[in-house]
Amino acid sequence: MMAAGHPHCYVATASVGYPIDLMNKVRKGLNFKGASFLMIYTPCQKGFVYETPRSIDLGRLVVECGLYPIWEWNNEKREYDYSFRPQNMRPVSEYLKLQGRFGHLHAEHIATLQKFANQQWQMMGVDAAGGADPGGRREEPGQHGVGRKPPPRSRKRVSSGSRR
Repeated sequence: MMAAGHPHCYVATASVGYPIDLMNKVRKGLNFKGASFLMIYTPCQKGFVYETPRSIDLGRLVVECGLYPIWEWNNEKREYDYSFRPQNMRPVSEYLKLQGRFGHLHAEHIATLQKFANQQWQMMGVDAAGGADPGGRREEPGQHGVGRKPPPRSRKRVSSGSRR
């Protein structure tokens, strides 16, 4: 990310699926002496074609399946800090099946995305069994909604409706 290449800059990613982490990073960015850049994953109901109450679930799943890593840029060490790790590692298919925009994907496409996600996990130092290394920071069950079972999904397809 180019913003991380600038000196005296706070750069991080966050997701609406982890609101405490998001709030902490917003506070850090506001209190940082210099420029701040936060890239925040927020699902778009019309574009992603999903049930609106699932927004937080999608924000959590995209991180848990490895498609959107959460990190902070460490200015002193000049490296990414991947210490934020979700408690569960989930298959990419769980994230994709909740959204109408991925309905056209075939098994080989999903396998390619899973391979990419596995590489992301490996880059972050997460083992294949789904746990973080002992030095990583994990989310506590219930603290941010991790471990909470998502509400049942209805079978009806959500229409994107007319755009304004």
